[in-house]
Amino acid sequence: ALRTDVERLNASVHALSDRLHQASGRMEERIEDFNALMEVVQEEAEGMFIDTAATMRGLREGAAAITRAAATPAVESDQRDEATHEADEGDDVFLEAEAPEEPDHPDGDSDAADKARQLAAEREALPTPEG
Repeated sequence: ALRTDVERLNASVHALSDRLHQASGRMEERIEDFNALMEVVQEEAEGMFIDTAATMRGLREGAAAITRAAATPAVESDQRDEATHEADEGDDVFLEAEAPEEPDHPDGDSDAADKARQLAAEREALPTPEG
């Protein structure tokens, strides 16, 4: 009777251990998926911030150009073209200073996407709890 009880207890512990390993594996997968999702969300937020900053800069420069044009008397066409060219060069300097430098990726992907792919490949290479 004691031996039967010990065998049943051992089987219960083994079954519980198996279920804990399965639950742990599923939780690990969910955490990895969530981290990959957060990286994508962060990329999108950064892109939106840069787009918004560039738009605001364009609006400010446009408003300043309109204000300057309204405040100055008629300017010769050549002078206007030269002023526009100088303003465009200033915008390029601003945009280069505002935008974070991104590494060159031949397919246009970012480091976060590379990291997500690397994590997925590593996860697939791990042995499964079944064997």
